This record gives sequence, structure tokens and C-alpha cells, in this order.
Amino acid sequence: MHIRRSWLLAGASTLILAALFGCTKSENSASQPPSAAVKEPPAEPVAIPAESKEELFLGGVSYYDGYDQMDSLEGGDTPASFKKDPSRPYGFYILETMKEVKLEEVTSWGTEDLQAELSLMDAGDVSIETNYINPALAKYNEYAGTHIDDETYNDYLVFTDHGRRLAIRLRYLKEELTTALPNLLASARSLRYVADPAAFKTGLEIEFPEGENEEEAEIYRQVKRNLEAIVAKDKSAFRDTLQTPDADYLDFFLKQEKQFRFTKLSSQISYPRDIKRADVEIEYEYLSDGIVHWANYTVYLLQDKEGRWYIANID
Repeated sequence: MHIRRSWLLAGASTLILAALFGCTKSENSASQPPSAAVKEPPAEPVAIPAESKEELFLGGVSYYDGYDQMDSLEGGDTPASFKKDPSRPYGFYILETMKEVKLEEVTSWGTEDLQAELSLMDAGDVSIETNYINPALAKYNEYAGTHIDDETYNDYLVFTDHGRRLAIRLRYLKEELTTALPNLLASARSLRYVADPAAFKTGLEIEFPEGENEEEAEIYRQVKRNLEAIVAKDKSAFRDTLQTPDADYLDFFLKQEKQFRFTKLSSQISYPRDIKRADVEIEYEYLSDGIVHWANYTVYLLQDKEGRWYIANID
């Protein structure tokens, strides 16, 4: 991939300064006690334990929900607008003070003077060579390292979403580390997946486990019946999974304008054995007003006096 390189080179001056610094240190340490000798800063920060790291996208990359504007991004007060990448089903909320720049296969969003910019790429299309660890980003699991090109930082964040390996590059001048990076990082964290509504299909894709015993097997069967009824918009079959066929408090799931695709059992049966209750967590997509959304809910089940499991609530 050809990536624009428009940054001023200052490598020679950096080497000269390093050489001068080394000479000064040698001369001074001869006349100073060891405790007073000048110490060079470490090239990299102390490694952060894996258990102390955090996710860049808490809970995964969110789906785009149709909102084009945000009053501000995290930690700021400048409005931002949603901008979709022209070649990928993703987009960012970009500050109004930034503009879009298209260069071959890469679309970037940056400041007016292009001294700071954000890009989204397929990770396989870019050679990520790093020579530094940025302490401001080292806490994120997705952080792959930084390449300092003269006085320019190139930070890389690599992750997988919907089976696609992606990379976000944050580029800015070293002198703008504390001013440009927070805004670029806030936009990076606003990444949204834009699902294609034309490709949406209703259905139930969850493979339910058999359960550890007949009781659990019946709970899963009841949840499956309920979801199948929602997909089919079958009110009779849906209400049959509730405590009584006369209950109408969950009929909003059957609204014709909302279509469902149930995709994952995010949590298997969880319930204390000393009470007749079971909870099952479901992930799903739904199509509404031409936008594909992602959501999850918990199916709450209870057991009646006859031993029949029924769905008490969906929340």
C-alpha cells in the first residue's frame, strides 16, 4: 500500500543532539559522583501486565445506530459528525474541526493543516514496523506499537471485528502528543460497524446446548420456541411460552416493522438451584427504519407448581 509521506525529516538533527548529549554525559560523569551522573530515560516504559490492560472498544465495536451527530466526544466539547469509510463497512465520529482526505486506498481524517490524522486500514495491507512503545496507549490490548518517523508519531491499533483484521493509525507531530492524541484516540474509540440492511435476514442462528440434565434441556427448548415465535411473528406460539396464553405484556416483540436475527447465546443458564428460576442471555441483530442494530437481552424463566418452565420476562 502506498501511504502519503508529507512530514518534515529531522533525523540528522536528532542524531547530532544524541551525540552531543552522550559527550556531555561522559565529560560530566568523570568529575561527579555516580549519584549525580545524568541518567538517560528508558527507551520503553515498563511492560504492563496483561491482566491490567483494557479493551479499546468496551464490549466490542458498536453498531452504527443512525445518529449522524454527537455533541462531543469523550473528554471534549467539540461536536462530531459520523463519517463512513468509503471502502469498508465502518465509520468514525469525526470532530468538526477535522476534514476528510482521500489518498488511493486510504481515507484519512485530519486537522486542517494535516499535522494530525486518523486512518482505517485492513491490517494485511499495511506493514506495521514499530520502534517505540507509547506510554499513553500501552494500556490497550489492541495497541500494536508506534513507529517514530523523525518528529512524527505513527501509533497502530490492531483488532478483529466481524472476522476482519483491521488497523487504525494515529499520526501526529511529537510536539502535539498531549493535544492531538486525545482527540484522535477519542475518534478511534468511536468506531462503528455499519451493517448492510440489504443483507439482513431474519432467523435463529443459535445452536443451543443439550443441557446438563433434562431440566436444563427443557429450559433451552422453551427459549428456542420463544425466539422462533418472535422471528415468525407468531403470537399464539409466542404466548404459549409465557405463563398464560392471555399475557400481552411482551407483544411488542411481535411488531411487524422490527425484524430479528438471533445470533448468539452469550450466557448459558445461570440460576441458583435453591429457587425455581433460570436466566439465559441472548445476542441479536434487528432491522428497524432501515438500520441494522445490535442488542442483547436476558430471558428470565420461572417454574410453576406443576413443574413447567415458562418465560416470565424478557429484558
